[in-house]
Amino acid sequence: MTPRRASVLLVVALAVVLATEVAHAQARKVIVNGVRLTDGQVGALQRQYGVRMHDGDYWYDGRTGAWGPRGGPTVGFVVPGLAMGGALRRDASGGTTGVIINGRELHWLDVTRLQQILPVYRGSYWMDASGNFGGPLLGNIWALSQPAARASGARTTRRAWPSSGYAERSGPRCVRGREAAVSRKELIMPRVAPITGKSDVPAEHHAVVDAVVKVFGGVRGPFSMLLHSPKLAERVLPLVTFFREESVVDAKLRSVAILTAVREREAAYVWAAQVAAARRNGLREEVIDLIRAKGDPAKLAVDERDIVTYVRQLMRTNKSDRTVFDALEKRHGVQWLVELTAAANYFAFLSGVVNAFEVAAPADGDKLPA
Repeated sequence: MTPRRASVLLVVALAVVLATEVAHAQARKVIVNGVRLTDGQVGALQRQYGVRMHDGDYWYDGRTGAWGPRGGPTVGFVVPGLAMGGALRRDASGGTTGVIINGRELHWLDVTRLQQILPVYRGSYWMDASGNFGGPLLGNIWALSQPAARASGARTTRRAWPSSGYAERSGPRCVRGREAAVSRKELIMPRVAPITGKSDVPAEHHAVVDAVVKVFGGVRGPFSMLLHSPKLAERVLPLVTFFREESVVDAKLRSVAILTAVREREAAYVWAAQVAAARRNGLREEVIDLIRAKGDPAKLAVDERDIVTYVRQLMRTNKSDRTVFDALEKRHGVQWLVELTAAANYFAFLSGVVNAFEVAAPADGDKLPA
């Protein structure tokens, strides 16, 4: 080997050694929004803001200062506007909630925490470091969190980077016991903002809202969605009062038909509302329990048994057995059977509305099995 060639190989070997040492010197592994920070960046941030940044893969919202582990929810807040990492991605938290803040689709736990403070609707929002937000709703999250925290006895805090000395600021924090009890399946929020009163519809439709309030005492459930089409709501509302006040079908038996239809449609909101109505109508708890459990109606009184069987057949197969149809018609007549059938299908229609728009059931109402 010539001296020149030996020198070249030596230089190459030294370069490899130096590169290896540099790689080893890059001891920190802090990844923010998909970009690994250099040791120099990590050190500068720690010195400037008095924080201790542990190795890990994080997302960071520079507009609010929110951060969390990649694929996870918000776990704290640091200084907003830090020049570090890449762009915040929609999938940073692995969210599937349809609630997007500053481009990040929220994790289901983020939404659960927010729902302790205010109603949460799917949509795209902006939020700044002062807690101001806009989109389908407008407000300030920190201001809204204070009454909720006082009511629950929870302490509110903005948590800094892990083990940091960054000063805490007021903000929402979930109650751990409540959070632990919530699952993805329980996370239900309307797909569109519900109509809540006359302020949500044009003036020419205020009379329709008044009519809904007169019937129900407020705007809620399926009519909070139907009022997005005020003329449609105006047309279908009178059937509620017809079935309540004018139908020839006895209230108890009508409740059997309605509950059976709603149970088949798995409509939690309408179920809760109609169980309450059935109890006011005097329907026995054993009948409600059997319908809720989708039990065998053979043990019920003959009318109750035949109505459950008839409505289940309609909901499941879109037709009914001739035997049960004839038995009901013979005992009660054609008008009675028409009105019973209409009541079952009307409340099945309302069930379809709340299911499509994911209207949550009242927290204190009767529950369907999980």
